[in-house]
Amino acid sequence: MALDFPSSPAPGDVHHGPQGVSWSWDGAKWANGLASGPPNGVIVAASPPTPAIDNSLWYDSVGGQLYVRFNDGNGPAQWVAASNIAGLANAASKTDMAASFHNTGRNLLHNSMFNVNQRGTGGWGANSWTSDRWYFAAANDTSTCTINPISDSDRAAIGNEAALNAWGVNIAGSASPGSQTILLQNMEQVSLLAGKTITVSWWCASSAAGIRIGASLVQSFGYSAGASPAVASNGKSVATIGAWARYSITLTAPSIAGKTTGTDGIDSTGIYLWLSAAADNDTLAGGVGVQSGYVNFWGMQLEFGDVATPFELRPYEHELSQCQRFYAITEVYSCHWTGAVDVPVGTTVYFPVQMTRQPSAQFVDFGGINVGTATVGPVSAISAYCFAKTTAAPGQCQIQGKVYLAADL
Repeated sequence: MALDFPSSPAPGDVHHGPQGVSWSWDGAKWANGLASGPPNGVIVAASPPTPAIDNSLWYDSVGGQLYVRFNDGNGPAQWVAASNIAGLANAASKTDMAASFHNTGRNLLHNSMFNVNQRGTGGWGANSWTSDRWYFAAANDTSTCTINPISDSDRAAIGNEAALNAWGVNIAGSASPGSQTILLQNMEQVSLLAGKTITVSWWCASSAAGIRIGASLVQSFGYSAGASPAVASNGKSVATIGAWARYSITLTAPSIAGKTTGTDGIDSTGIYLWLSAAADNDTLAGGVGVQSGYVNFWGMQLEFGDVATPFELRPYEHELSQCQRFYAITEVYSCHWTGAVDVPVGTTVYFPVQMTRQPSAQFVDFGGINVGTATVGPVSAISAYCFAKTTAAPGQCQIQGKVYLAADL
């Protein structure tokens, strides 16, 4: 077929033919394809190519930006940046990436805002599970802790309306050998952090300026036969200013090359926040020393890298399901008709989420009709069978209560 080229072309005009073939008028002739550049149509140069051809691509080799020649029909064609996402012209920043992923998935700590409190809100003394997933360890020290509501003025100081609860500790340190006060969380799978740089961050307010908070890592390889012994890394510390402020510490976890992980499935890396330490623990604690005073914590975060990025807010139901993999409370109710005594009657109870492993189970708040003591078993990571034996017949029998399930690391 004959090609009908325009009779009075201007330099840079493009004529589109069949099968996607185009010709460009270079001022003297119609040239097949682009006037310049490689066959794929991307022109790499320090300045815009001339003549400029609509729909062509130009990569600015100086500015590092890709442009497309665009004509919207409302004026002269222009070179338009091929990407208009703020911050991504040359390289993605951490803030840009957080926004693109809806600011989720960076924080490796559970119950970071202390909103999940299946065990209550305290107070607690030495060596206690407190707010879900957080353990309070104290040796010789007479320190205590509790969950405290955060006031409007504290929220304003933190700068986040999501702040509802603080983990508060009354530090009463001792100089006796082995003394310590620690808030810790164990993260499952020791390999997760092995050999990596991490940053732990938090908001806190203290009763006085100068109270030091240390951070260190402890790698546990489990407790089954053949598992390597735990490895504790020396920590670092920062001094508080008294008023609410955000702090961060960057650490590097040791490699686990040559280590043996146990078969019990409870290997972990613990983040230890030190609040007081006698001389023999002070290097591990990052030099916090023996301390007394009061500290409130909120907004705990642990992430890969050497920068504390914006705090990741997670909805309560997400935090609750994370915590229920380690500790859960479930209701039990079962009603039967029996014609004989000493007959086991019961029901299978399924857990809210699959737990990390088979939990220990305790039946509490038991109430029953025509039955003896309630028993829990067998137990798996997803369910437990709860039963009791009948004590009267014929007639109705019933068991009800709660089962506490613990699989904490």
